[in-house]
Amino acid sequence: MVIRTCRNVKKYLGQRTRGGGNTKNRRGAGNRGGRGNAGRFKHKYSKFYTLDGTRIDLKPKSNEKAISIIKLNDFVDTGIQTGKIKDIEKGITIDFKKDKVFKKYYKVIGRKADYKFILKNVKSSVPLKKAVESKGGQVEWA
Repeated sequence: MVIRTCRNVKKYLGQRTRGGGNTKNRRGAGNRGGRGNAGRFKHKYSKFYTLDGTRIDLKPKSNEKAISIIKLNDFVDTGIQTGKIKDIEKGITIDFKKDKVFKKYYKVIGRKADYKFILKNVKSSVPLKKAVESKGGQVEWA
């Protein structure tokens, strides 16, 4: 392995602050949030909280969203009032993979369904599944 004999100082020559940014940035320890390990459990926590040299995400964020059956009921109510939804007796089919409005949701939760829903490609809570099936609908997960 080749040992580098000279440092990369030449790129800083002719510069006023030599890579330090603003001139105020070189004043005291306040610029770096204290000296050394100061603040490792407060303002430098994310920098210091590691396990075996790798940083740990304390709570991984999920992109999965759930929608309430109450919002689906309201959606159907407005559809009936505007005249977009006409046949309620057959059941209201919502495909969560194809529908642009509901594509971002992966689960339906709630306890009371006002209409006969046929929900496709979506997970559901147990009380909701019972409520939908009691109205004659069904929940399918593919």
